[in-house]
Amino acid sequence: MKVLVTGGCGFLGFHVCEYFRRQGAEVIAYDNLAKHEFARNPYMRAAARDHNRNCLEQMGVRIAIADVRDKAALVAHARGCDYLCHTAAQPAMTISWEDPELDFTTNTLGTFHVLEAAQRREFRLRFARASMPMARMRSMPR
Repeated sequence: MKVLVTGGCGFLGFHVCEYFRRQGAEVIAYDNLAKHEFARNPYMRAAARDHNRNCLEQMGVRIAIADVRDKAALVAHARGCDYLCHTAAQPAMTISWEDPELDFTTNTLGTFHVLEAAQRREFRLRFARASMPMARMRSMPR
């Protein structure tokens, strides 16, 4: 079995990759490795950015550094896969306010590209839910 996991180096994707790898699957973690929120946090160390990637490589997971917004690359990496698990996202709400185009293209256009890749390859598709629960906001931030 061969599995492509979008957002494979993120929190959800890492655990999906780990699960399938432990089942004996060939796994590709498809991730652009962007950590926009890391740039905002002065306490983050450079090593934290690559921790999941390094762990996955040690497990034998292949890392494909590419973006879900790049449909051609996504379709190419999906060749020969039995499953596509979509966990890629731009999850930081603060980034969505600062750069709504990045948020929209990653989350909406990227998901559309995943659906197209799944349709072209005619394989099973699995989605993961949001990384954070959605709460009702009392007011919009300024």
